[in-house]
Amino acid sequence: MLIKNAKAFINGEFHENTDIVISEGKVAAIGQGLMVEGSETIDLKGDLLLPGFVDVHIHAFMGQDTMNGEEAVRHMSRELKKFGVAAFLPTTMLSLIHISEPTRQAEISYAVFCLKKKKTH
Repeated sequence: MLIKNAKAFINGEFHENTDIVISEGKVAAIGQGLMVEGSETIDLKGDLLLPGFVDVHIHAFMGQDTMNGEEAVRHMSRELKKFGVAAFLPTTMLSLIHISEPTRQAEISYAVFCLKKKKTH
């Protein structure tokens, strides 16, 4: 595949009129005026060509939530790549149901103790 006339973001800078050759799923060449015989060509006409993004904090996407387990996270992965996300950090939320009952009671008791103490001073 040949991508022509891109405004490509490479190594932290934008480069106008950039051509990129993709071969076997990898970037094979970057330059200007590149030609590939018999290959699919996409002319971006100056549109942006950006690397895959990394989402470092995501709880849910497309009706799936990371708290719903592995299959939900795999579904999110398949859908996110359609939007240019190359990698993501599935972020979960702390749920009180996952904390044991004695721990919850101790934390609640301590919080109540602190509030009562604050009122008496």
